[in-house]
Amino acid sequence: MKKKGKIHVFILLCVFVGCLYYVPTVAQGQGNVYYVDDGAAAGGAGDTWGTAFQNIQQALDVADDGDQIWVADGVYYPDEGPTQTDNDRSESFLLKDGVAVYGGFAGTESNLSERDWIANKTVLSGDIDKNDTVDAQTGVVMDVDDIAGSNAYHVVRAASVGSSAVLDGFIITAGDADLGFMCTGNDCGGDC
Repeated sequence: MKKKGKIHVFILLCVFVGCLYYVPTVAQGQGNVYYVDDGAAAGGAGDTWGTAFQNIQQALDVADDGDQIWVADGVYYPDEGPTQTDNDRSESFLLKDGVAVYGGFAGTESNLSERDWIANKTVLSGDIDKNDTVDAQTGVVMDVDDIAGSNAYHVVRAASVGSSAVLDGFIITAGDADLGFMCTGNDCGGDC
């Protein structure tokens, strides 16, 4: 059991460090921009910060090739959204080809260059039942032993996408694939 924890901690720390130190060199060409803020009022159209969607899935559902999704600081879960099933471990943020998803916004910016992903922590969390022990300031699970209950198998997935699918400025935490003998289905995380 301890071996499982060490593997998960390694994966979480790699993702955590990688997200914090990655700086994009080129922003993707812009189509529509959809805005997401977990503190927004329900029913927003997502076309401005004032009418932002409450969850990322709403934006992913409407985004097309060339669009961008700007996400304000906060903690977001893959099982939230009108097309998602609450507390379903198989739910993930599924990247779309040609769509760039950027975190690190305060929720007031009008240009991509204004975001500050270090100051505005934007977290994608697999803690779908919201009972893990997390860092109070960031919402990040800092140790595999702090995972409790049922977490998403995979927080983010990218299937059938090319280099035009972008995920940038996020901390990814609390995924909990079932470590098995065969690396299939929900047995493994990002290393399969």
